[in-house]
Formats: sequence, structure tokens, C-alpha cells
Amino acid sequence: MSDGEGDGTVVRRDRFSGGPARSFLSSMDADDRIFEADLAVDRAHVVMLAEQGIIADDEAATILDALDSVADAGFDSLPDGEDVHEAIETAVVDRVGRVGGKMHTARSRNDEVAACLRAQFREDLLAALDSVLALREA
Repeated sequence: MSDGEGDGTVVRRDRFSGGPARSFLSSMDADDRIFEADLAVDRAHVVMLAEQGIIADDEAATILDALDSVADAGFDSLPDGEDVHEAIETAVVDRVGRVGGKMHTARSRNDEVAACLRAQFREDLLAALDSVLALREA
């Protein structure tokens, strides 16, 4: 970088690393709602990467084991992050090293977020339908 302010985007530079600016930019307080959906989408993507030969089967297994470990530890164990997506990736990489970063190969951040939200909305809709059916039976 030519401005000498460090690596990464402006969101990740030192001036936004803590305090009120970081909490304003972070969606972690609301993201516990999509934690399980994010893990499911990450698992499906890793399986696809292995099935297509984009990552090795042993790498996929390592990443999937790390995702299971993250799920077992729960949302509250995630490191601080901009959002749940970044926090899960950090937790996976912390567990298995650089191979964990391969879970985002061939997927944009926007694709990931959209898939996670769709998965959660699907679960919300199914739960609402179950409630309507139960009410109808009553």
C-alpha cells in the first residue's frame, strides 16, 4: 500500500480495530441468528470443492472437522470479527492453519452472505408454516 496505513481494507486497519468504530461496523451482535446456517453453507461448499477436485479430500476433511469443532464450541466462542462469516473463517484457520482458508475458494463474500441468509430464511419460513399448521389443527 502506498499510503503506509497497513494491509487490508479500511475496515481492517488499526483505526477500526477496536472501540466504538469496530462495534459500529460489526454485525456480530445480530449474527448469532445465522450461525448454524453459515456453518451448513460452509460445509456444503467445502464438499462441493472436494467433489469437483478443487481441493484435496484430506484438506476438505480437515476443514469439515474444524467446522464441526466450531459448531460444538458454539457462537459465543467465536473470535471477534466484522461478522459471523469472518469469525468462523478465523476460528477454522486458528484450528487448522492456512488450509482452513481454502473453504472460501471459488466463492465471493457476497455469494456466501446471500446463501447463508437464504438458508436461514428457509428455516424461518418452515417454522412459520409449522406454526400455522399447528394453529389450524387446534
